[in-house]
Amino acid sequence: MNNKLHKTKISDISNTFIFLLVFTVFLPWPHGGELIWQYLFFTACLFLVTGIFLIKNITNNNNIFTTLTHLKAPLSLLVIWLLYHALQIIPLPISLLDITHQNLKSSTWQTISIDPSVTLFELIKHTSYITIFILSLILLNTKKRIIALAQVIFFGSTVIALYSLINHYTQGEFNLINSLPPWTISWDKATHGTFSYQNHYASFLTLTIPLGYGLIYINIKNKFSQHFRVNKTRKLIDLMLSINGLYILSLIVMVTALLKTASRGGTSIFILSIVITFICLLLAQKQTAKTIVKKVLFGLVTLLVIVFMLIASGITDSLTNRFETTGYNPNGRMLMQQTAITIISKRPIVGTGAGTYPIIQHQYKAEALGNSTMSKRAHNDYLELLANQGLIGFTLLGLATTLLLIKLFKGLQKRRRNTKINLYGLQVGCFCAAIAILLHSLADFNFHLPVNAVYFYLIVAIGIKSQQITH
Repeated sequence: MNNKLHKTKISDISNTFIFLLVFTVFLPWPHGGELIWQYLFFTACLFLVTGIFLIKNITNNNNIFTTLTHLKAPLSLLVIWLLYHALQIIPLPISLLDITHQNLKSSTWQTISIDPSVTLFELIKHTSYITIFILSLILLNTKKRIIALAQVIFFGSTVIALYSLINHYTQGEFNLINSLPPWTISWDKATHGTFSYQNHYASFLTLTIPLGYGLIYINIKNKFSQHFRVNKTRKLIDLMLSINGLYILSLIVMVTALLKTASRGGTSIFILSIVITFICLLLAQKQTAKTIVKKVLFGLVTLLVIVFMLIASGITDSLTNRFETTGYNPNGRMLMQQTAITIISKRPIVGTGAGTYPIIQHQYKAEALGNSTMSKRAHNDYLELLANQGLIGFTLLGLATTLLLIKLFKGLQKRRRNTKINLYGLQVGCFCAAIAILLHSLADFNFHLPVNAVYFYLIVAIGIKSQQITH
C-alpha cells in the first residue's frame, strides 16, 4: 500500500512538473500575456492544475511542503501583500480612510481602490505569480528538474530571439504576432520578439541570457570533475562540439537580438548587471580589496574590448544610431515619473488601488504628455507600486524581494560540494538575471508584463533551489 502511494506521489509531481514546463514554453508567445484574456487563460490553467496537485498531496499527508520552511519570512510577506490587495477592494468605514489621508468626502463605506474591479484583476494576476513561485519551489526537488526548467527557459528564449532576427532582417516577412498599439515599431528598426514593446523584450532577454552561463558551467564541471589534467585544447574542442556549443550559439543569437532591440536602458543595464554580479561574486567569496580591484579592472577592460568588437562588427548599428540621435534622453519619462510622485503625495499610505495608475494618472499628468497611451505607465515600477499600493504595499513587496535577493547572494559563496550536484553556475546566472530586471525597472514597467514577472519568480526559484539540492 505504501509503495503504491509513493508511486502515485511521484506521478503527481512529474505530471505537474510537465505542466510547469509547458506553461513556461507557451506563456511568452501571445504578447507575453499582455492582454487580460490571454493571461486569464494561463491563470485558469495554473490554478486548476495547482489546486488538484495541492489537494492530492495534502490528503496524502506528504512532506513535500517542508521545502518551503527555509523561506517562511519572504513567503509570509508575499501572502500578506496579497491580502492587502484584497483589503483594497473591501468597503471600509470612512473614519478608517480619513486616518490614511484619503480625503474622501462621503458618509458611506468605501473601498481604498478607486476601481475595485481593476484591483481584483491585479489580485488574481499577482496571486498567480506567487502560486507559480511556490509551485516551482516544491517541484524543483532534483538536479535534473532544475536543469530541465533552466533549459526550457533558455532555449525557449533562443527560439524567440531567432524569430526576432529573422523578422528583423526580412522586415517582418515571417511575423506571426502583431504588436499592440502604441507599441507598433517596425521590425527593421528594432526586434521585439513575441511582445509589443521592445523594452519589455530587452528585459526578457536580460532575464534569460544569464542562464546560458550557468548551463555551460555545469557541463564543464561535470565533464572534467574526474579528469584534473585535461589539456586546454581538449577542453576547447569539447566546449565547441558538446551541447555547450549549442549553448554558445544560442547566447550569440540572444545577445544579437538584445542589441537589435535598440533598447538603451536594457542593453546598458545588462552590462551593468554583469559588473555588479562580478563584484558581488568577489565579495561573497571574501576576496581581499586589492584582489577585487584587480579583477574588476581586468573584467572591465575585457568587457570594453567585447563592446568595441561588437560595435566594429556592425551588429549594434540599431542601438548606436539611437544613442547618436537621442543619447540617454528620457523621452518624457521624467514627466511620467513626476506624475507618479504627485499621486503618491496625495495618497501616500495606502495608495489608489493595485493596477489603478492608468486610470488616475490623467488627472495629474503634465499637459506636455498629451493623450499618449505611453504615459499611462510611470515607466518606473517602484514609483507606480508606491502610487498604487502606498507605503504598506511597497514595504511588504520590497522586504520580500530583498530577502529573496539575500538568499540568492548567499548562493554566490562558493563552497566545497559534491561535484555531481554542482549548480553553482546557475546560482550566479540567476542572481545576475534578477539584478538586471530589478535595475531596468527603475526606468520601465517590466513587471507589468506577466511573462517577465513569472520568469523572474521562476529564475529566483531556480537560484534558491540550486543551493539546497542534495541529489
